[in-house]
Amino acid sequence: MREEVRLGLEAGARTLSFGLIYMPGAFSQTEELVELAEEAAPFGAPLVPHVRNEAGGVLEAVGEMVEVARRSGAPLHLSHLKVVGRADLVEPLLELLERARADIDITFDQYPYGAGSTVLSALLPPWAQEGGPSDTLVRLADQDQRAAMQRDIERGLPGWENVYKACGVEGIVVAHAANQRAEDIGKTLAEIGEERGCDPFVAVMDLLGETGLDVTMIDHYATEETVRTIFRHPLHLVGSDGIFGDRPHPRLYGTAARVLGRYALKERLIPVEEAVARLTARAADRIGLADRGRIREGLRADVVLLDSARFIDTATYNDPKRIPEGISKVLVGGRTVWADGAPTGMLPGNVLREPLPGR
Repeated sequence: MREEVRLGLEAGARTLSFGLIYMPGAFSQTEELVELAEEAAPFGAPLVPHVRNEAGGVLEAVGEMVEVARRSGAPLHLSHLKVVGRADLVEPLLELLERARADIDITFDQYPYGAGSTVLSALLPPWAQEGGPSDTLVRLADQDQRAAMQRDIERGLPGWENVYKACGVEGIVVAHAANQRAEDIGKTLAEIGEERGCDPFVAVMDLLGETGLDVTMIDHYATEETVRTIFRHPLHLVGSDGIFGDRPHPRLYGTAARVLGRYALKERLIPVEEAVARLTARAADRIGLADRGRIREGLRADVVLLDSARFIDTATYNDPKRIPEGISKVLVGGRTVWADGAPTGMLPGNVLREPLPGR
């Protein structure tokens, strides 16, 4: 594993990512993470983890990654920082970050919404996903295994982020489902369970089995005020983290416009200059893209021309595929790829990246 990380970084990878609620990362040990992070440290490549638990165990989960960064010497960038269903942990979490920044290089990103989006199978206990999708489907067809999954959902498991319980059946909405179950798109788990006349988690297991796990969800976990509290922190950068599908999360279309248009230009939560920097220069700097992120001679001509009086997000959970208003023109590599409210058909300019210094 160390060799794979090293080869990737030598080939030009910019970060080392961990998905610690997904397979097989959920089974990793802290010592393994430290050893892999030690390969990233000489390259200055940030660790970019989805931590193990973003609900009741978020402090321990973030603390683990702070310790990994401290022991390895690698920078740390926490992916889509959030607290699922536990607003009381937001301030302790931000205090943890403040303590950590005293001796490690740390930042985080956040999408500006109080809901997440991922695969529906992430609701299952980790053991039910061991061995990959084919083994998971076998378990979903076995009544004893299904009963065990349901017991673990109700009781919880040590250290496991139980999103089903944290968000509740009214807070989880199907965003995409394979064709045979497309009628479930846009429905909550509570509605699907009621329609099927069964417990909502039984409906989850049935739906996953019927579609071969081809289902995604939106999980509502926090209030807008909680989102804004995290957003105001100076270590904050912007993440969009969208999944395409039939009814995607509005962050796929609205993230940048929500940050710059709504939070900065309209509501003045942070200065406009700070919002622009988080979306551009600071983001590019964090992953070593020295050829972009600023308007300067010799850099890539990636430019968005917008009307500050009109620029704002319009995508909603019910109507997510809406492009922000107020975008006049978009240039990528010096070529106009968007103008007059539509793509131009022009291919972007040169997008080849130079290796990082010393690579």
